[in-house]
Amino acid sequence: MMADFISDCQRLLSEGKFSEALGQSNEQLKQSPKHDAVWRVNGFALQGLGRSDEAEESFKKAISYGKTDSKNYHAYAVLLFNMKRFDEALLMFETAMIFESTPEELFMVAVTNLMLGRQLDAILAMKEAIATNKDRTIAIINSFSQGYFQDRSVSEEDKKALKAQLDRLMRLA
Repeated sequence: MMADFISDCQRLLSEGKFSEALGQSNEQLKQSPKHDAVWRVNGFALQGLGRSDEAEESFKKAISYGKTDSKNYHAYAVLLFNMKRFDEALLMFETAMIFESTPEELFMVAVTNLMLGRQLDAILAMKEAIATNKDRTIAIINSFSQGYFQDRSVSEEDKKALKAQLDRLMRLA
């Protein structure tokens, strides 16, 4: 039952049907108000609708009900990153790594450190991501770049700056 709900909502989110995913998550919350995955889906839907403050509250609830699930911290960290709250995002990415250290987390730690101007920390995290799984890290970089560089809310200047930093980071790592 819960697996079907999560699968359905992931499909809706991937199709950009954020309002539908929000409606389903709100209905599911009536039945399972303490289920972290439901709160996480709710947060993704709200984030997709541009309702960042409400998404933040949903991700915080996901963390409160699923304290050891790295996905909850990662979801909240991505929101914070998108809100340009890089110090807080870094803390959440690093917290996620306590529970599951993945190339995704390491890459996001590297990128967040870049945004904070911490070049050495970024290089070290990227080297660790590559050492963990080089092919996966390259796929993550491509996926992140595609999403970030197509994001209309990011200025062209910021896109160029991050692209240059990522290219440099890859050469150094």
